Amino acid sequence: MIALFSLSFIVYINGYRLNTSTSFPPGIYRIDTVKDVYQTQDLILLCPPDNNSVKTALARGYISQGRCKSQTTPMIKRVAAVDGDEVTLSDTISINNHELTNTTIKYQDSLKRSLIPFTLNGKSQFTVPYQQVFVYSDHAPSNSFDSRYFGPVPTNNIHGTVKSVLLIADVQAFIEAFHLRLTAYGRG
Repeated sequence: MIALFSLSFIVYINGYRLNTSTSFPPGIYRIDTVKDVYQTQDLILLCPPDNNSVKTALARGYISQGRCKSQTTPMIKRVAAVDGDEVTLSDTISINNHELTNTTIKYQDSLKRSLIPFTLNGKSQFTVPYQQVFVYSDHAPSNSFDSRYFGPVPTNNIHGTVKSVLLIADVQAFIEAFHLRLTAYGRG
């Protein structure tokens, strides 16, 4: 038991994190770089803001309870916009008048409970504030709980950029290929 705890601690302090959400492929990711300035397309590990939208998502089970100030687990998202960029949340997400693919704004979840898109000062078109980023999932853009609902994320909530190390799908593909080879060998 102590050995397992020690190994988990060593893995954690070396920046490895397990992603179990579906916003990005489940698997092991490693915190790669902590930056002073993040750019669009950076894949990041972040704590969502501590606001009512996140509290509702936690209560409804969209996200898991964890160690972030918002009482949630950190999440992996893609930076879609940085401070100074113009965001429009209408039927989809648009950044600087460029619509992001498959980013429909939903007003109800799968259980018909209301979802409220984010507004800044009551407006669905806004400029990302200084030292904040707007995030989403380009892996599962239609179902992601992201900035379209909880708003921009302060850069001090970002743990760093992340890279996948070992994805569950890769392990499954390896096992299937290995099984096929064993089956073929057994027949031969």
